[in-house]
Amino acid sequence: MVDDDPKFLRFSTEILIGAGYDVHAASDPAQVKTMVASLAPDLIILDISMPGKDGFEVARELRASENTKHVPCMFITAHRDSTHVRNAKDAGGVAYLEKPVRSSSLIWMVKSLLSKQQRPRPDGALGGPA
Repeated sequence: MVDDDPKFLRFSTEILIGAGYDVHAASDPAQVKTMVASLAPDLIILDISMPGKDGFEVARELRASENTKHVPCMFITAHRDSTHVRNAKDAGGVAYLEKPVRSSSLIWMVKSLLSKQQRPRPDGALGGPA
């Protein structure tokens, strides 16, 4: 999960950990490539508006990499207009939640996305719910 708002990052991380998910958080989009390479995540959750790189740019970079092109990206943002929704989809986003996010919506969306995903992992296991 990547979000430059420390309060939201802490809130959403605690919610997902409480729901049984293994969550790794970063506040700087520049950390994403390193984190993803070492963790092999089942899902990447991105804020759109961040300093340096926005979530769209991060998602496009992940789609361009052979190692991460199949990892779904979900966007969480305060942007509510159709342009941002379209840009999220064009960047490879599979889901879009608007802030403020209810904990039940976040858990439901993550559970739904992970239950649909069954991709081979380097250890031979299939990705999916924690």
